[in-house]
Amino acid sequence: MSYKDKIEQILSQKRIKADRIKDLEKFLDQFESDKEIDIWLRNKWNTSNNLIDENLKNKKLTVIKRAVVKIVSMAAIIAGILFLINYGEGNHSKNNRIAEVEIPNEFREVILQRDQQVYNLSDSSININENLVCMQGNDKNLKMSSVRVDTLKQQTWSTLKVPIGKDYYVELSDGTKVWLNACSEFKFPDYFRKGKRVVELNGEAYFEVQSDVTNPFFVKTGDSQVIVTGTKFNVYHYLSEVENAVTLVEGKVTVETSKNKFILKPGEQFLNNNNNVAKIVEVDADKFTSWKDGMFEFNNLSLKEISLRIEKWYNIKFDFEDINISGHRFTGMIKKDKSIDYFITVLQKTTNLKFEIKENIVIVKN
Repeated sequence: MSYKDKIEQILSQKRIKADRIKDLEKFLDQFESDKEIDIWLRNKWNTSNNLIDENLKNKKLTVIKRAVVKIVSMAAIIAGILFLINYGEGNHSKNNRIAEVEIPNEFREVILQRDQQVYNLSDSSININENLVCMQGNDKNLKMSSVRVDTLKQQTWSTLKVPIGKDYYVELSDGTKVWLNACSEFKFPDYFRKGKRVVELNGEAYFEVQSDVTNPFFVKTGDSQVIVTGTKFNVYHYLSEVENAVTLVEGKVTVETSKNKFILKPGEQFLNNNNNVAKIVEVDADKFTSWKDGMFEFNNLSLKEISLRIEKWYNIKFDFEDINISGHRFTGMIKKDKSIDYFITVLQKTTNLKFEIKENIVIVKN
């Protein structure tokens, strides 16, 4: 079966969003063989990334940047599909298996702290009704509903802690929807007072904020905050990590740091690090939100960047024998329900590196 036939098979399974399928099918018609696809993918991937680096230095080249980003997006889609073809659904050798890493039970628990009470949502559900506030939750989701009462002297705040290897859904009292990724901590009030809606995040979350122009929504993350009125965006901000990002899917957001203010448009990403070196880049936003739909999607990410993401899912740590190894680039898609054995075997095959697990440490060698 040719690449084209296999790609059509993948598309029929709806692993790629519908609005991309038509463009992709039209694009693939220009190739007559698998070899031509391989050559195009290698050439375009390298040259287009170089173009992006140069073009992003010149803000006047907006049109060119968008065209280049589209090329990279197409290359990433094709690379991801070919990755699924070559290493999908159980196609890894039993001779190359890696030991499984178990996640201790105490690290699997979804914990809610509220009003000096601690609830283990992994063990039992909760149903709280008090002071015109209703909170219902279980091991998968939590829903708030309340009547805003500005006469109350003090808001009650809750802190939700999502464990390793799990994501979680929260619906706030104003209707805002929040998806939390593994190892995230999210603080929110029972209800929002007039003036502004404030939550706090240490981790990664995708937000669909209920529109309310008179009461803007604030996401506080360390020494910065994201301000919106109604929009869809992703925040990646683990306090333990050097770099953080805000990716805008729809609407408009403002990111304020201790030094500057940045306004994002859809398809743009704000990047910042501990040295307050900040910038805005154009991205395919879907690739930074696929985690909430059960996929790891990597678009030319380094092994170091990948390791930071999957460490939170599999309860492991990466140790690179040579710092240069961590710079190896990788593009592909893997379902989050795959085992660490599967994940590491795929990385081993696609990078020609050696991976060895000792207890919960993944040692990477040339």
